[in-house]
Amino acid sequence: MSINQASGLVEAFPTAPGLYAMAVDVYEYRNGVYLGMVRREIEFTVIPCNNNTIPNLNSVVQNANYDIYASDTLSFPVVAIDPDGDSLYLSYSGDVFQNSPAPGLGPPYALTNDTSGLASIQVPFYWRTVCGQERDSLYRVFYQVRDNGCPLPLTSLGEITIRVRAVPDIPTPNLLCITISSTGITLTKSVENSILPRYFTGYTVYRNTNGGAYSAVGLISSPSQNTYTDNTAITGAEHCYYLVGSNSCGKQSAPSDTLCSSDAFDIPLVDLQVATVLDDRRTLIRWSPFPDGPFGTYLVERKTDKTSSTWSTASILSTYSPNEWSDADVRCESESYCYRIRFEDACGNSAGYSREACTILLQGTAGPFNNTLTWSAYRDWPQGIADYLLIRRIAEGPPVFDPLISNGPAVLRYEDNDLPPSGGAHRYAVIARDLGGNLESRSNEVELVQEPLLFVPSAFSPNGDALNSGWGPSGIFVREINWTIIDRWGQTVFNSRELNDRWDGRFEGQDCPQDVYAYTITYTGHHKPEKQIRSGTIMLLR
Repeated sequence: MSINQASGLVEAFPTAPGLYAMAVDVYEYRNGVYLGMVRREIEFTVIPCNNNTIPNLNSVVQNANYDIYASDTLSFPVVAIDPDGDSLYLSYSGDVFQNSPAPGLGPPYALTNDTSGLASIQVPFYWRTVCGQERDSLYRVFYQVRDNGCPLPLTSLGEITIRVRAVPDIPTPNLLCITISSTGITLTKSVENSILPRYFTGYTVYRNTNGGAYSAVGLISSPSQNTYTDNTAITGAEHCYYLVGSNSCGKQSAPSDTLCSSDAFDIPLVDLQVATVLDDRRTLIRWSPFPDGPFGTYLVERKTDKTSSTWSTASILSTYSPNEWSDADVRCESESYCYRIRFEDACGNSAGYSREACTILLQGTAGPFNNTLTWSAYRDWPQGIADYLLIRRIAEGPPVFDPLISNGPAVLRYEDNDLPPSGGAHRYAVIARDLGGNLESRSNEVELVQEPLLFVPSAFSPNGDALNSGWGPSGIFVREINWTIIDRWGQTVFNSRELNDRWDGRFEGQDCPQDVYAYTITYTGHHKPEKQIRSGTIMLLR
């Protein structure tokens, strides 16, 4: 151990742990004359010095991010622990505290404190934010903890960021409908599930009477409350209402639409535009856009287009936004279906049923070389029907229809005598078009099948005169064919699967002799897979 006599600095290099004592004597002289002596005794402990371990801060301040709204409270404990049991010294800084606030930040400020202790220490962080403390940039807070470990003290730094958002705006209230009863006038609004109740002050109800000035008459205090009854309304007077929402920071929403007591009796009818067949298994009805559709109920009724049929409920569509509905509970190949719609607002007010719309039922019969089509009249377009367009395609061909004939609105029948011989099965549909040119209704599809017809000559003469020089069957509406010719000894001299092929009277390059030959023809039509067989004899003449 040594001492610097000028500065008093004492240095010691202990060689073993333990409790040590030391004393320092200070002698005072004045002009060489000894005046006195002061002794100071000191005890100190020497401990083993191993590698120091950095102290730990808990996760709430280790690069933590907090996202809150103005008026929320942020509170958590800040804990520091030293694994070696050393003394700890905790300090803080940041722009949410009174001693160093961010520009423009007013009280209340966040609360915390510096502290120290052995092995483990804890301090609270608490900030009760208020309206006006929101901002786009982040607030930052830092905590630093240092130990006194050997051989060198170590430090940990913790940082947190805090985003304080503006309290959510209250959406513009949607005032749906109004009803009048003996107890007063009741307003109904849509429920706003997106509103967080803790930031909601209420919807203020404003009213005027007979065109006078508006004044506040009530408050809807819960976002889940969807009705308000004005018990002070004057009987017989015209009252108009609107709503304005407010959040917990006093920011107001845009005012709702205005509803008046007379609106309870002013519900429009649904404009049912068209009823059509989709794919023989479903029908579709479509109506004009209805602004209040998603906030009320559509009652869809259906019946068959028969005098004895009565209306029944086909569907009840609540909070329904599309302007169309598909019905799968139908048999479009055998029935025409009529529809009507009634709309009820959220208060149960209704103007009654729309006009009816009935699908087209197409039916047909197949006769020799012609198909007869009949269909029911479409109803009911206010402007009337411009025409009926009959379309046709070969059943086994591409799924594309071609226009066949356009009939006037009074003609509900057509005979198709111009049938392509290559296809025995044909599909038909009818499209009604309105006079306005914007609406169409399509019928079900009908498939009509012609029976296959085959002509087989009894003789031919392949003698080089170019007359009747080849033999083969001819026919129409034949789907598949396989025909074979054999001689009197049972040998096959010709075979083909093509209707338009012809036997030229030769076999393996040689002329066959004049003789009687047998044939067998197997063929099918388009209506069923069963094969038909014809056989007989032909005369080859030379």
